[in-house]
Amino acid sequence: MQLVAPHLAQLAGSGVKTSLLVTSSSLTFVPIGFYPSYSASKAGVHALLLALRQQLSFTPENIQKNFSISEIVPPYKDTGLDAEHREATIAMQGGKEKAFPPMPLLEFVDGFFKALEETGPDGTLAKEIGVGFGKVGVDTWRGSLGKIYEQWGIST
Repeated sequence: MQLVAPHLAQLAGSGVKTSLLVTSSSLTFVPIGFYPSYSASKAGVHALLLALRQQLSFTPENIQKNFSISEIVPPYKDTGLDAEHREATIAMQGGKEKAFPPMPLLEFVDGFFKALEETGPDGTLAKEIGVGFGKVGVDTWRGSLGKIYEQWGIST
């Protein structure tokens, strides 16, 4: 990040629309004990992106105008990566009746590209691009803790 961010800021400063997209997870906002390291590392990604956006707010206006930092927040997806642990994950969520089923991968991909196209009036990307349960986490965070940053006048 130490080398990439200044390069992207330089591009943005020269007038090139520039975006940094980094993937976290819905487990950023709702950690599950079966995946403690994964949940914590994704929460760290979220915190890093908040800090980078705050740092971006101290750069010249032309950089701010052209540089988007977006967090991709996918839900639990049906990729087969957790095939060995899926039953245990379902059990930890209270059984099949209560558990969030994994989203089919193509449904996630379609939802992501649809959400990616939803830009601001100036063409900037959303700060978070959540799909399915990932969007629930983003909306909940923005509607609660995100309000604290707004009150403090800190860009996130």
